Amino acid sequence: MPSKVKKRGKNSYLLTVTNGYDANDKQIEYTTTVIAANITEARDLYNLFKSECVQGKVLPAGTDRMTMSQFYDYWKEKFADNHYAKTTLTSYENMFIRIKASLGHLRIDKIKPIHLVDFFAQLSLPDAKKNNKPLAARSIAKHRELLLLLFTAAFKWELITANPMAKLDKPRAERKRKQMPTQEQLEAFFTALSTAPIKYQLMCMLAFAGSMRREEFSALQYGDFKTDKNTAKIERSATYIPGEEVHVGPTKTFSSERTAGLPPLVMHLLDLHKAEVKASAARRDKRRKVVSIEDPTGPTKWLFAQHDGSIGHPQALNVFLKKFCEENNLFHFTPHLLRHLHGSYLLKNGLDIAKVSKSLGHAKKSFTLDTYIHTLESVEEETANVMQDVLTALKNKKTKKEQAK
Repeated sequence: MPSKVKKRGKNSYLLTVTNGYDANDKQIEYTTTVIAANITEARDLYNLFKSECVQGKVLPAGTDRMTMSQFYDYWKEKFADNHYAKTTLTSYENMFIRIKASLGHLRIDKIKPIHLVDFFAQLSLPDAKKNNKPLAARSIAKHRELLLLLFTAAFKWELITANPMAKLDKPRAERKRKQMPTQEQLEAFFTALSTAPIKYQLMCMLAFAGSMRREEFSALQYGDFKTDKNTAKIERSATYIPGEEVHVGPTKTFSSERTAGLPPLVMHLLDLHKAEVKASAARRDKRRKVVSIEDPTGPTKWLFAQHDGSIGHPQALNVFLKKFCEENNLFHFTPHLLRHLHGSYLLKNGLDIAKVSKSLGHAKKSFTLDTYIHTLESVEEETANVMQDVLTALKNKKTKKEQAK
């Protein structure tokens, strides 16, 4: 066992604290070098150092001292690559460019809350972006989320003794109410949509009536539908990263894997779409003077395939809706908004938050609650109006009785 206090120079002392054994039966040591006037002062410093070691404020000797950049690469390779979707990882890569420029050279165990305060102050400058414009509040919040992920992992893996993000005050949340279409605007949209190509009608209805993300309905295959039960199994996701091909992988979260119940109208559109796909394939075969025995709507075929059978682009509906809404002078609908309206209508019609969260494939009910708070507020307003009508009616009855006397 090493000496607890060992003189190294004129006024320099090496302090060594031992505290149990690791998984390899090797003694765990904590070391530091201090400056002391004499051995008595050095022993007092040793007692203070030992107390900090016992409280978990000191890293064991031999712990890897990574910089923030080195740790990010390690975290990405050992954890993130196997837990996050490719689009999420690409987003993290883009965000880490700013983090790396400011904090990348610092050892992760030496980063203090003040370093993070300075970093977020930089992100909040009016010329933070390359075009000399400010970063959006949501973008800054995403940087906070990534840093919290990194420091939480480093703390769990015992590379740091405290999470500096935990000591920062949370920024005041800016609750932005989504711009929602009126009932009349929604009706106008669906009236105009009835004249659109069947393919896009089906996409819109899968988003609105089936609560599907664009990445989810883009990755559907014909075999995912159960026509006897009017359902579709959602178990994969199609994403696009600029410069790469469309990537098919797992759904956004484990909870996103679900079975969506679909109204008969959607199933009818599915039948019409299948008929169009078969007819189109037959016309192509006739032009090429070939006879194909392969069914283009077989169980493993993509629902929204390109002419060569490969999966369609997940942004196809966005492109269509932008042009469609502009040409028809409609409220600007998006796949995300249609899905959002699905959740809003379920809540307004009395479905409880747990069932709405399950229908949308959210991992947590709290996320559903935060996302649809405006809908709940409008329901509360409607409830208050109904109660006011009831009270008014009661008051009028009471007045009539008094007059009758």
